[in-house]
Amino acid sequence: MNRIVSKMGCPKCNTNRKPEYRIVSATIYKGGKKVFIKYPQNELSHQFIKDIVKREITAQKGFAHQAQVVRSRIVDGILIYPYIPFPNLETLIDEKLSTKDFQGAHHLLKSYVLFLRNLAQSKMKPLQFAKEFGLRRESVTKELNSLSFGPIDCIPSNILVSKTQWYVVDHEWTYDFPVPVDYVIFRGIYSLVLSLQSKIQSHTSADFPVSRFEGYGKNQTFIPYDWLQFFKEMEIPIKDLYFLEYLFQKKIQIYSKLGILRLVAKPKKLEKIPQPSMLVRTLVPVVSKLQKWLLRLKGTEK
Repeated sequence: MNRIVSKMGCPKCNTNRKPEYRIVSATIYKGGKKVFIKYPQNELSHQFIKDIVKREITAQKGFAHQAQVVRSRIVDGILIYPYIPFPNLETLIDEKLSTKDFQGAHHLLKSYVLFLRNLAQSKMKPLQFAKEFGLRRESVTKELNSLSFGPIDCIPSNILVSKTQWYVVDHEWTYDFPVPVDYVIFRGIYSLVLSLQSKIQSHTSADFPVSRFEGYGKNQTFIPYDWLQFFKEMEIPIKDLYFLEYLFQKKIQIYSKLGILRLVAKPKKLEKIPQPSMLVRTLVPVVSKLQKWLLRLKGTEK
C-alpha cells in the first residue's frame, strides 16, 4: 500500500464525512499507466472500502446494458480503477452554458433524466430506503416508482460520456434495495444547480430565465426555468425530495443543515438576478455567524 500511495499527488479527502465513511482518492501512474485509486483514511473506514466493492457489483447488475459500470480491483486494501479519458456529463452541460447553447444543455439534462427513467423499476413502497434514511415505516403512505437498486450518487459528474456509451463511476452510495427514481433524478439536477450556480447566474437573461431555488442573500441559488419541467414529471413533492437530501447528508456528514427551499408551486420567471434587500444583506451574515457558532458549540459538547 505504501509503495502505491507514495507515487501519488494531490490526494483528496472529504474531512466533513463521518470517520467511517472517510476515504482518500487520487490519480496516479502505476506501471506506466494512469489509474485512479481510493483507500481508507483511517481504521474505521476499512469496512467502507469493502462495502464499495460489493456496491460496484450491485451497480453492474442494476445498470445492466444501459451503461458501462467502472469497477475496481482491490490490492492491499486499495481500490484501483482504470483511468477513463472522457469528460463527465456535468462538464458537457457546463460547456453548453458557456457557449450560450441553452437548448443543448437542456437536451443533455433530458438525456440524463431519460437514462434513469429507462432503468428497471416497479411501483412499490420503498420501505428499506425509508429505514436507511431514518424515516418511520408509517411515513411511507403510497407506492412509488422505484429503481430495482439504489444508485444514489448517479449524478452528472459521475457519468463519463464517449461518442458511443456512458460510463458510470463512483458507486460508494449504490444500495442493493429499491430507491425512488424521483430522488435520484432530483439529486442529479440539484448537483448541477449547485456546481454550475455562478454560470447559471451570469447567463440569466430573457433567453435563459431562472427561478429562485433556495437560500437568501449571497447564499441564494437559482435554477434555469426550463429545467423545472423535470420536477413537474415527479410524483414526490420537491419539498420532500429536498428534505430527503438533507437526511442523506446528515447520515454521512459530521455537520449538515437543512437549507431554505424557496421554489414554490408557481415559480416566477426571472430574466435577471434580483439583488437582496438591505435587511436581508444585514441579517444573512449575522445568521451565518450564529450557525457557525452553534456548530462549534455542538462539536465541543461531543
